[in-house]
Amino acid sequence: MVADPHFISHFPFPPFFSHYSLTPLFAIDLSIGRSIIKYMKEDFTELVEYLDEKFSNIDRQLENLKENKTDKSDMNTLFNAVDAYAQKADAFFQELVMLSHQINRHEKWLHQIAEKLGIKLEY
Repeated sequence: MVADPHFISHFPFPPFFSHYSLTPLFAIDLSIGRSIIKYMKEDFTELVEYLDEKFSNIDRQLENLKENKTDKSDMNTLFNAVDAYAQKADAFFQELVMLSHQINRHEKWLHQIAEKLGIKLEY
């Protein structure tokens, strides 16, 4: 039994059909495929050139990323520099605190001396 061609067009997978009913469909697909392959053979160089240009751009971008990539030694150098700066800042702030205490001590002594000498200090 041969299936009606209109029946095949309405249902993608008909429940019953003979292999003869699909032969024209396969022939159309093969002829289209051959024409596409023929066209690609004729125009294949343009596609290759286009893809080659695109992949070359991608390769250049990857090379730039590799050149600009930081590695472990760069990070260690950066951490060491930040650590050295933090130590210097800490020492500086400790020195400021010591100087502030020293000034307070000197001011206290000056007030004590002025009191014993009977001098009134004004600010």
